[in-house]
Amino acid sequence: MKGITKIFCVFLVLLASFLTFSDNAYADDPYEIQAVEVCDIGVVSEGEVCDIGVVSEGDAVYVERGTSCGIEVYVKGNEEVDNVRIKAWVGGYEYDDIEDRTDVFSVEPGVKYKKYLRLDFPEDMEASDDYTLHVEAYDDDDRYNEDMKMKI
Repeated sequence: MKGITKIFCVFLVLLASFLTFSDNAYADDPYEIQAVEVCDIGVVSEGEVCDIGVVSEGDAVYVERGTSCGIEVYVKGNEEVDNVRIKAWVGGYEYDDIEDRTDVFSVEPGVKYKKYLRLDFPEDMEASDDYTLHVEAYDDDDRYNEDMKMKI
């Protein structure tokens, strides 16, 4: 009986160690992009809900050529981090970069941030082509991104 109790105790200790290790191994990132709003269309990330329309994964956001589009990025801080920046850019346009980025800012744990960017879509973009909008939150050590399809 004592042998079974010892084995059971060792099993419990190993299980507790595994659960503790698992929590640490998958601990929250220093900050995370929770949601992105593109031209007043909410794109959901990490189970968060935006106030205005939601784009499901695999769907595209429609943008008119020759217009400017506001990008709102919602970031949650999990640790204290300095020199964080948000960048939004569109891949696939052949003549120039379509991008904007924020100034650097600091992130504190338990604080949510809303950052604004603006992208100008030229008249000469190919209509109906698929483009990819990349939204990145990054600092000196870490980089997190959300990608979504765009229709022009």
